[in-house]
Amino acid sequence: MYKTTGLLLASLTLGVSALAAPGSSSILVDNRFDGKADVFIDGFFSGEIPGNSKATFTTRPGRTDILVLRDGGAVLLNQHIISARGQVSQVRVAPPKGSLKVSNTGRAPLLVSADASSVWISPGQALNLTVTTGRVSLVSKTQDRFGQTTVVNRQNVWVEPGQKGKATVAYAPPVRTGVVIRNRDHHVVRVRVGNRDYGVIQPGAELFAAAPPGPVWVNVSRTSGRGGFNGNIVVKKGAESKVVVDASGAGKAYSVNGTKWKSYTYDGSPRGTYVGMSSYSPSWHW
Repeated sequence: MYKTTGLLLASLTLGVSALAAPGSSSILVDNRFDGKADVFIDGFFSGEIPGNSKATFTTRPGRTDILVLRDGGAVLLNQHIISARGQVSQVRVAPPKGSLKVSNTGRAPLLVSADASSVWISPGQALNLTVTTGRVSLVSKTQDRFGQTTVVNRQNVWVEPGQKGKATVAYAPPVRTGVVIRNRDHHVVRVRVGNRDYGVIQPGAELFAAAPPGPVWVNVSRTSGRGGFNGNIVVKKGAESKVVVDASGAGKAYSVNGTKWKSYTYDGSPRGTYVGMSSYSPSWHW
């Protein structure tokens, strides 16, 4: 089967069929694939059909073999139909499934979605996704500690039938220098960092306060006036110093960069120890 010879014979056949239209039948090829394809009817090349379009080919009544190929030889459709005189038959070219290898070269885990499926890909990891061939929309998302996702990248990737597609996703979280205060208490707390009042933080929420590298004064207090943290912590360039408010029942704690100070009484007498992050000593009260 040669494409050039087939094209000539098909042209002659179609020309004769066009003159003898009352005794012929037609085939409507509905190409749902994103790219163009070659159509062969009864072993002869009949023409090209663009992606996501339709084309009609004139044939003889009876059995007709239809073959639709990509340029690389991948088969998109291979079937036969039986038609009567004057009948218009329709065949649909559905894009086949293929494989897409997605590599995460960034510094953060990403939730990658393609077609109707989603998968988490860790930094340095590569996973194979089953997708519909053609133009694939790839969406990457990050997720914060509260479970909220944010789209960080969208891209279109071409996956050729019969071949494995490849794509790269990457995301570098923005570098922030300052203090993160997380309220794990069951009370609303007010936050002051440096000379700025940042207002209140609801239970379960967190707040970021930009601050220059070095010792930074931090004050966290309950809006009820009982309980609080007051002191200086060290902020490093390109890093987030974390102050975590965590109190439940009679056990109350503040954690600075993972080091906790605790008080187990309501009368204000501190117990336990606190390892200061600088030469400045924090103070506390309950």
